Amino acid sequence: MYKEWAETWVQLLTILNLKASADATRQQYAQGGYKAVFRGRIAYYEKQSKSEYVSPVLLAQSYAELRQKEKTLDLLEEGFRIRDPNLLYVQCDPAYDFLHDDPRYRTSRDVPR
Repeated sequence: MYKEWAETWVQLLTILNLKASADATRQQYAQGGYKAVFRGRIAYYEKQSKSEYVSPVLLAQSYAELRQKEKTLDLLEEGFRIRDPNLLYVQCDPAYDFLHDDPRYRTSRDVPR
């Protein structure tokens, strides 16, 4: 249901009055599908991080959507190190399902609080 996801995302961006982001998402999806949208989000977040804070967990989620294991894990570890509150949602996000068997993912998940 990637097409429906992209359409819904564009609608949300439009409602939030983020026309440029909505247009970029529409164009990225038309040119390269679902993965192109996440590559575009990564480029946007990395550019934004040069001038303001961007959560490493937010960036990790885009890498997870692309199934880039090492980059995703590195960013999750950075988020864990800085106690990023966005980590609360990782277990609920199916984008991370491909990591559940990885010891690095399980180790950080199983640390007692």
